Amino acid sequence: MTELDLFVMARENAAHLAAECAAHSGAVVELAESVMREGRLSVTMRFKRLGDFLEGGRYLNPWEECSRDAAGDEAKAQQLMQERQRDYYGKRALFDGSFFHGKNFRYGALYTGGRALIDTQYGPFCAVFSMNVAASWKLIAWLPENSLRRYVPDEHTLKVDQIKRDVGEHGSRHHVAAIKHAGDVVTCPRDEWPNMLCHGDRFIEGIVAEELIPADVERILVDTMLWNTLQDAADAVLDGDDVDAQTQADADRFKELRVGLTSRSLSEEMV
Repeated sequence: MTELDLFVMARENAAHLAAECAAHSGAVVELAESVMREGRLSVTMRFKRLGDFLEGGRYLNPWEECSRDAAGDEAKAQQLMQERQRDYYGKRALFDGSFFHGKNFRYGALYTGGRALIDTQYGPFCAVFSMNVAASWKLIAWLPENSLRRYVPDEHTLKVDQIKRDVGEHGSRHHVAAIKHAGDVVTCPRDEWPNMLCHGDRFIEGIVAEELIPADVERILVDTMLWNTLQDAADAVLDGDDVDAQTQADADRFKELRVGLTSRSLSEEMV
């Protein structure tokens, strides 16, 4: 199959999304306006990936991590990717491999407030990227939900026509969100809109093939309970308490995070 260009698709679909959104009024329009004002790219991470991001100075997607860990050995990198992605490997390889820049895709979610995707399988930390920086990116697109779930029913099938109907450029992210939630927003309290947009397994998916660097991050969201656990462990070690191996490990993680955040002039925001 000829490689597809997701970002060209997104630009070409802008007028269609705007027209579909224009058919709505009231709360749907208000939601679109809210997303246009507040909608940012967020990337949720586990501890190791956040540490690598802060220390290394750039965000590596799974393909890039495997290439790094395989020291450039392509066969070894593919084996690592298969091992790490497990049951998702076939679908991930099909989706990313179908697009120009696909092996450089970095996945995130639309964020307008709240806890983002913290507490899910994606991790307890979330980097929220600057709106100004995102506005300058050329290689960014938005889809109404998890791309593998919506467009890849099996590892041999990609729903290209549906992607073309759904995908939006960065300037259309509010249209993507409003169209998706046109049936929900009317009965959803306004203060719950951030959770409606991004919580659990429900989110608007952002796909970026630009470099993501710490300097472009506005803030790092951290799960409050986890942060308190790590800080308590660090305090116990500092006080000279007799601690077990888990507490020592938590204290070490806390120190590493604080050093990483400070080195990048970032602060945590507990959620």
